[in-house]
Amino acid sequence: MRALIIPADGSARFEDIDAELETLQRLVDGHIEAVPARFGANMYLNEEGKLAGLPLNLAATSAVDERVSASDVIVGPAVILGGVDEMGGDTGLDDEQAAQFTRLLGLRGAA
Repeated sequence: MRALIIPADGSARFEDIDAELETLQRLVDGHIEAVPARFGANMYLNEEGKLAGLPLNLAATSAVDERVSASDVIVGPAVILGGVDEMGGDTGLDDEQAAQFTRLLGLRGAA
């Protein structure tokens, strides 16, 4: 499924991944925590990123749903998937979500 991978270095890319726990843990370098992202998507990040002193991720912070907390920040790598399906499983980003994140993050030739 299509995911948006946002390393803490500010780069971001779309990639087709399997949304298995092990894959998400590898991509965020640790145990995962889910937080709501913009455009009805879900963001996965390292659950202990702040305790581990991972670097600030401004791109991922800008992609967090504004209702979460205006005063919090994301650290370390993040993975954004679409919402959840009727069975509670993750879905990949759809074309509209990918276009919205492309605009939000100023990605070129992505999606």
